[in-house]
Amino acid sequence: ILGRLMSRHQPTITRVSSYKHRLLMLKAFELKKYGKSIVPGIRISVDNFANTLTPERLEDLVALYIYKKHPDYILLPSSCKVSRPMYEFDFVKNGSLPITCQVKNEAEISLEYYLNEKCYNKIYLFSNRWSNSKISTLKERCLNTCVEIITREDLFALLTGKDKLIDFR
Repeated sequence: ILGRLMSRHQPTITRVSSYKHRLLMLKAFELKKYGKSIVPGIRISVDNFANTLTPERLEDLVALYIYKKHPDYILLPSSCKVSRPMYEFDFVKNGSLPITCQVKNEAEISLEYYLNEKCYNKIYLFSNRWSNSKISTLKERCLNTCVEIITREDLFALLTGKDKLIDFR
């Protein structure tokens, strides 16, 4: 919706074919014009929240997830390069190998590219296209490697503030 409504993100008019996107756009229009909407809202859940995020926002959520698990590491902003298609960014710590991730909302990730990687302490992978049964299979294949699969439940708990990574003491 952001891309459709703001010319700096998408300079041309494009057809909105997704039913959910049409509903969200109609709701946004009605709220702005009339202050209320008769279009039903879409309930955000663990199954659909990633679809509502832009790729950049999903990467930000994964970065927050990594930071919460590894607070002694810092994000290296210069590592966020389009020229590195296998990795989104690096977290670094003096004297340790970096931590990185790969995040896909609309595509699968090929695990084989990452299993034998020796340049990273940890590689986090998240694909919104993986089913829960596929995630279980992938987690088994990642045992004794530096690869860790992030589940939808992990990210949704962080997004909603119900994650177990935060210490509120």
